[in-house]
Amino acid sequence: MIPVSKEAMTRRAYSNVEGTFAGPMNNLDLGMGYRMWSGVGEEDPGQVFDWSKIHRQYRYNPESGYYYSKFKDIHQVVQFPSERLQEWDDMISERPLSYINSAMRAASAFNERGDLDLLAAILVAALLAIESDQIRATRIICPKIIVPMIQKFYATAGGISLYQMPGPPNEDIVSVWIARSSLDPKSVKTAEKWVVCEDQTDSAKRVFDYVTGMSDYRKRVMKKIIDETRKSCKQLGVSDVYLVGGFPRALAMNEKLIDIRDLDFSGAWPEQCLKVGGVVAERLGVRETKTFHRTMTLSWDWKGVKCDFRGNFTRPGTRKLMKEAGIKVTPLNLDVFSRDITINMLIFSLADGRVYDITGEAKRDLDAGIIRTYFDPDRSLQDSPLTVLRAIKYATRYNFSIEKALSDAMKKHGKLIFDGRYTDERLRVGCLEILAEGKDRGLRLIEYYGVQEACDPSLLA
Repeated sequence: MIPVSKEAMTRRAYSNVEGTFAGPMNNLDLGMGYRMWSGVGEEDPGQVFDWSKIHRQYRYNPESGYYYSKFKDIHQVVQFPSERLQEWDDMISERPLSYINSAMRAASAFNERGDLDLLAAILVAALLAIESDQIRATRIICPKIIVPMIQKFYATAGGISLYQMPGPPNEDIVSVWIARSSLDPKSVKTAEKWVVCEDQTDSAKRVFDYVTGMSDYRKRVMKKIIDETRKSCKQLGVSDVYLVGGFPRALAMNEKLIDIRDLDFSGAWPEQCLKVGGVVAERLGVRETKTFHRTMTLSWDWKGVKCDFRGNFTRPGTRKLMKEAGIKVTPLNLDVFSRDITINMLIFSLADGRVYDITGEAKRDLDAGIIRTYFDPDRSLQDSPLTVLRAIKYATRYNFSIEKALSDAMKKHGKLIFDGRYTDERLRVGCLEILAEGKDRGLRLIEYYGVQEACDPSLLA
């Protein structure tokens, strides 16, 4: 996310390179082949890559010799390959398609001849995207010699303003924002600070998402998926498919939907839910779907949003706990009451667009700012120890309090996460998710509950 240094571009393939044109955080769809500055594996970074051939390879930074971690949101890179290396395909889910997607951006070496076709394509694409309200601004990085060309191109274009920002020290590279004239210049400066990691606060991220159109884009993607699911239910005569988990929780808390990356669908009848998921995938043109037979879940991604249509999601011991509590055991109830903590137990009805709390406790705990389990925490944690990390994650994200009974159980049973039920990789992922929510408080809670062994030691420093 930091502007690319000139040294990273000047390789044997480009002996007369003066700098780079385009680059990270370009949110334009050029409708042409993808070009990348950075290498993949042992490839030469001066090449133009075929996305169909490299999309399952690991992202690689030829300047540092490092591979990227899948969890790049906390800017972690790893020096040696591991189970959680980030593939180029992973970038799709983080920055869908060509929207803010450095994996599929246009990037090129700019030499004495110049790549005028690419220059024209990007400047025209920026103008059209801004005029059509798809974005409010876009950012490119380039050598200073290109700036006058950009200024000349937009000299007669009404409603466009240009903002030049300094690049890396001692380098002849700058970033240029092409923005709608009505956009507050302070917003552009804040977005730039977020890009170059000078300001990584939530407020700066929201400004960046607004300026680049990312927040609007993700809303449109989710709305499209939900609309197509409604249409498919109607087509199939299915009336009881619901959204569960993060989406209804976000609605109940008036959260920004930009933070939602997963849509979990569940229904009263498992086979119907799976069938609906298959029809929706077909309607959206999803190329690849996965079926997990143990949980009867159909899973696929579309434009950065992961969708799961669940047929039989049950945590260990939930069925027995439900029977003891006198709760009717149905597929939908099994899904809801298998959720780790109460604030994740809301459901959203596709039929009437309303959020329901069938437990009678989820909304209450959201309003009170409490993290707790629905069933007895001692038994819940013994059945599913990973709830310890999940509780810490949401307590960190929302600054909620962990209920005393759950807190005591977490201190008592926290070590069960190391009893062999979970891989080291799964535990590391859980820790990284916590730290991505807030490193200081996350670390304090991880240490308080004695589960720091789950984390990579370098993250605890």
